[in-house]
Amino acid sequence: MKYIKLLILTVFVLVVIILGIVLSRCIAKYDVKDKNHIVLIQGKMLYLYSGRTYKEIKRAPIFYGCGWIDSKTVFYVYQPNGYAEAIAKVAIVDVTSFSTNIIATIGGAGESNFDGNLMNHAIVFNKFDGVYVLKAASDKYVINKLNSDANVVGVFWIDSETIGYQRYTHNKGEFVKIKYR
Repeated sequence: MKYIKLLILTVFVLVVIILGIVLSRCIAKYDVKDKNHIVLIQGKMLYLYSGRTYKEIKRAPIFYGCGWIDSKTVFYVYQPNGYAEAIAKVAIVDVTSFSTNIIATIGGAGESNFDGNLMNHAIVFNKFDGVYVLKAASDKYVINKLNSDANVVGVFWIDSETIGYQRYTHNKGEFVKIKYR
C-alpha cells in the first residue's frame, strides 16, 4: 500500500512538471507572437505596446487609420489640432527608435479609411474621389490612384494584390474587389 501511494505521488509530480513545461512553452509562444501591437484609445490617443510596456505615439482629435507597414514600421493618419476635417497627415514611426516622420498631407474626410499591408508594405485609402495606394519609405512616398469610385467606404487589404471596399449607391451597399497590380 505504501508503494502504491508513492507511485501515485510520483506520477502526479511528473504530470505537473510536464504540464508546466508544455504550458510555459505555449505562453512563451503567445508572448512572442503578440509582442508588438498598436492600440487606439477612445479614438484620440495612439499607443504602441512593446516589451510589456506602453509608449504613447500620438494624440490627435481624429485618427483616420493606423497599422503596420512592416515589422519595424507603424503608420498613422490623423487630423492635426486646429485643422479642418479635409486635412489628413500621414506619419510613419520606426518602432525601434520611436522616430516619427510626417511624410504626406492629403485630403481626408470622416469617411476616409486607411489600411496597411505587411506583405507589400503599402497603405490603401479612400478619399472623396477614389481609391489610392501610398508606398512610403522613411521620408519619400508615392501615391497612385487606382480608381475614381466616389462612393467608397471601409477600404481594406484582402491580400497583397487585392483590395476590398463597400460601395454605396442609392442607399444600397455592394462589396467590391479591385486588383492592386
